[in-house]
Amino acid sequence: MYVDLVFLLTYGAHILLITLTCHIMGMKTSRVWCHVISFLLSLIDIMPVLMSFSHYRFIQLLLSLICLSWLFFSPSKAKISQRFVTMTMVSCFFAGALLLIKSHITASLPLMLMLFIVSYHLYLRFYQHGVCRHIQTEHLYDITVTMNQQTVQLKAFFDTGHQLIDPITHASVLFIDPITFNQFNLHLEQTDEDKKRQLFYQDINANVQAMTCIKPDCVTVIDHGEVKEVSHVLLGLRQQNFREEEGFQALFGPQLLTLLKS
Repeated sequence: MYVDLVFLLTYGAHILLITLTCHIMGMKTSRVWCHVISFLLSLIDIMPVLMSFSHYRFIQLLLSLICLSWLFFSPSKAKISQRFVTMTMVSCFFAGALLLIKSHITASLPLMLMLFIVSYHLYLRFYQHGVCRHIQTEHLYDITVTMNQQTVQLKAFFDTGHQLIDPITHASVLFIDPITFNQFNLHLEQTDEDKKRQLFYQDINANVQAMTCIKPDCVTVIDHGEVKEVSHVLLGLRQQNFREEEGFQALFGPQLLTLLKS
């Protein structure tokens, strides 16, 4: 009976922690998968009670990391580490909230629940504010693109997982959306053939996609306060627009920064 109670409590705690982590990170994870991972983590927690291991703490940690790696898997290593850090922060917050409730156990249950909900919303707001500030200072760049005698200034997001380049010229690809492309008053049919490229790449689902790219006249990037020109770059035309709440109109990878001219 004691083991059953511990298992149910840990199972509920794991579901709550995983749900909060997915909510904060904006992950689209099925409920079934969350319940399966929570069930496995709960079994790992009660494993020392049922079986005797000399290094059971190490085995618990290893198995827990394997289960969470299945849940937090992403092609980008930065996203995986960020999800693990967020899970750790949420767990610390949850543990602190439980200790606070235990130290004030004389308070009424509605009051404790209200304090927990308010503290969670405050934590979520400060966390999202910190993430937005980090993105604005570390991942957003001011980029100026000149093409067809038109100059457009953009906010571009630096994505470390973006590895698309022209396999022939090794030019970096700067993704822009249809709204940005329309500002150049240019039609694909009127573009010179020597300036157009057709690149193929694999998306996250390993499906082969085709993208039309155009050679711009000039691209400059403000890097640490200095205006630098990109030696050779292609504009990749996305089929969908970037969302306004994302705060950027272009996307590029680390290859572009290696092509900057002082």
